[in-house]
Amino acid sequence: MFFLGKNLSDNKPLIGVLRNVFGLNKFLIVQLCRVFGLNPKTNLETLTDKQIMVIEQWLFDQGVKLNQELIRQKKKQLQDLIDCRSYRGVRLRRCLPVRGQRTHTNAKTQKRLGGFFKLRKFKKGKKK
Repeated sequence: MFFLGKNLSDNKPLIGVLRNVFGLNKFLIVQLCRVFGLNPKTNLETLTDKQIMVIEQWLFDQGVKLNQELIRQKKKQLQDLIDCRSYRGVRLRRCLPVRGQRTHTNAKTQKRLGGFFKLRKFKKGKKK
């Protein structure tokens, strides 16, 4: 079933299925179920099309950002940190830990991931 911009499975409980939508957490799902009088353990296939439209409208009215919109917002916030050259932005750009972690011995995970905004310079000419 296509719901909230994603193709979700019908035969799983509502609380489990909605957790797969980026931006919905357990608290928000339980709140949504209380507002509409739904059992969080009911399957998604039991909801009618009208109920689904009302749920989507409620999330929109609450100002909840989901999926690509939320990802774009997070990327923009990180890019703003880098652009204003704050301490966090410099650490992000250099692919170092941002939140005060030790770097002498324990930065292996961050170095392995390569950072989110690692600058890659491409050479002109042949591809190797």
